[in-house]
Amino acid sequence: MKTLRLIGLAMLTCITPLFAAPKEKRTQNPAIVFMIAGQSNAGGCGIYSPEMHKELGRDKARPLVPGTTASEVGLPTDAADYTHSYIWMPDAGFERLDPMDNTRPPQRDQKMHGMELPVVHRLEKRFPENDIYIIKHGPSGRNLHTDWNPGHEGGHYSRWLDSSKKALTQLSKEYSEVRVIGLYWDQGESDTGKGHADAYADNLTHFIAKFREDSGLPELKVFIRKHIYRGGDMDKIIAAQKAVAAKDKKSFLLDIELDSLEKNYATWSYSPNNIHINSKAFVELARILMEDVLKNPELASFGLYAAPPPQDGNPGYQFTPEGGGNQVELGMNDNALELKIQCPKGMGKGRLARPDGVQEWPEKIVLSLRYEDGKPLPRVEGFGLKAGQKIIQSMGGNQDVISQNAHEKTDAGLKIVIPGNMLAGEPEVLIEWIDFFRR
Repeated sequence: MKTLRLIGLAMLTCITPLFAAPKEKRTQNPAIVFMIAGQSNAGGCGIYSPEMHKELGRDKARPLVPGTTASEVGLPTDAADYTHSYIWMPDAGFERLDPMDNTRPPQRDQKMHGMELPVVHRLEKRFPENDIYIIKHGPSGRNLHTDWNPGHEGGHYSRWLDSSKKALTQLSKEYSEVRVIGLYWDQGESDTGKGHADAYADNLTHFIAKFREDSGLPELKVFIRKHIYRGGDMDKIIAAQKAVAAKDKKSFLLDIELDSLEKNYATWSYSPNNIHINSKAFVELARILMEDVLKNPELASFGLYAAPPPQDGNPGYQFTPEGGGNQVELGMNDNALELKIQCPKGMGKGRLARPDGVQEWPEKIVLSLRYEDGKPLPRVEGFGLKAGQKIIQSMGGNQDVISQNAHEKTDAGLKIVIPGNMLAGEPEVLIEWIDFFRR
């Protein structure tokens, strides 16, 4: 089996890339979405060519394993080769996929790739009439037990969920349908120490279930890249990956492990004895995904994304909590937008966004903060409003909003009133609060 895989890979190196002009978006056809998350191997260390690696001055610190770069395995790295593919950049939204600029969001100009490039390369050929979209978040050195934990306030899960929801919502407004292939998950190296490997199966199961729930993709397929190197408690991580894939019918293991650790390093590492995989590995993983797991899929086999309806009682306003544990209800009362927030820990933050096409905020935005039903926060000592880099109200600057409005308590909670004109001109605002006992 693995011998046949490598033969197919060798044949790919003989293919001459085709160049074509960018295509106009075809919003009348379904958009196709592929999602990528994890840590540094999700971000990707696929090198474009030995020559570029040397020009960038990276060859001394990180010599390459010969024959493993994108140019050597026939994977195009010119933007002109990707005519109808886009990637989500948190600071800009979707933009044309450009291997030289935006394959490692939110960073730019990294000139390295991950799983997105070979997957998009295959998808563009298989679906020439459908636009392809990548949503990706692969920060280096981040663990699952804390950094990616859905219950960790302000962690990478919150950022990932925020990007995913914004991206999918935008596409649902532009396209007749949005089809989601699934999530490629490449992570685990940072969970090998201090006993965290023992909890990895439970943590990964929880992460997958919570993201399916929070993203509005209850049938989301998850493709877990099985680890092929060793160190720390990596054997426990691998066992956990296998257990999750075996138990969850919508999760699949992508396995490129060879019959020895030495062969894994010699074949799949981008630099000798390095745990970061190379372009050759990503090309093979994409082949396994598309051919062995998805069986050369048709469009209808991809999950259908259904945008959530407007939250009850309000004309399209959306509040996206950052971190886990807080629950929010939105509603309109005359010309006031009401947010009833249950925050068991007495603190939290989230992004409040106006509906598309609405240019002005309501006269008042009213927050009611409670620990639980019938137990309002006593008062807050920090309350912040921020739009992009603009600070409307600092966490320590209580004089504008807090002193006037934060001491009225109702059954719904501690009431804070934000005048709508404070947010004039801002389509979205970050709201943050912390109770008196936290500061």
